[in-house]
Amino acid sequence: MATVRAFVNFSLATMLALVSLGCAGSGGETGGLGLPDLSKVALPAVELPKVELPKVELPQASRPVVGSPTEVYTRVAQGALSCWFGASGPLKASYIYNAEAESPSRGGKAEIVVHERKPPAPGLDIRGPRALKVDIQPEGETAKVVFENYKFSAEVAQSFHSDVDRWASGETGCSSPGTAVAAPAQTTAPPPQNQSKQSAKSSKQTPRAASTK
Repeated sequence: MATVRAFVNFSLATMLALVSLGCAGSGGETGGLGLPDLSKVALPAVELPKVELPKVELPQASRPVVGSPTEVYTRVAQGALSCWFGASGPLKASYIYNAEAESPSRGGKAEIVVHERKPPAPGLDIRGPRALKVDIQPEGETAKVVFENYKFSAEVAQSFHSDVDRWASGETGCSSPGTAVAAPAQTTAPPPQNQSKQSAKSSKQTPRAASTK
């Protein structure tokens, strides 16, 4: 009986030893198939193309308006007459200044219009098409100023608009240097009508003088 137990113990010990050797061998082979170390792998260099974004210039924001509509109109009108239509002003020769303004008691609404100058002709207005307009409207305790360009190039109009913004915000004086302005295209003035026909027509339509009593 003791011999049988010794044989059985020997067989179990032998089997355990074989299993241990098999696991060790298997583990050794698996360890040899480990993953590569990524820190030592050189990745190819990729150069991205340089992309230059287009330059975008935003329009200059208007300055806050200072003062009542009448005060704003006074500064803008004085600036336009001195800087635009002064002795060396860019608009003196070929343009005409025209303005209308309400009294402060009625709100002070005002409008300044620059017209192209037409060739002089008897009995005709020399004010041509509008070139620009400055509209001054009451808004709360101050005023709203709207600049509209009709004839000038974008560069010239921006220069005038900047002047109006400065004057409306409380500043005075002319910007330096001035902007060159091209004269408007002039058309030939219509020939005067026959004086004899005008005299005959006016003699027939002359109204009686009003009584001065």
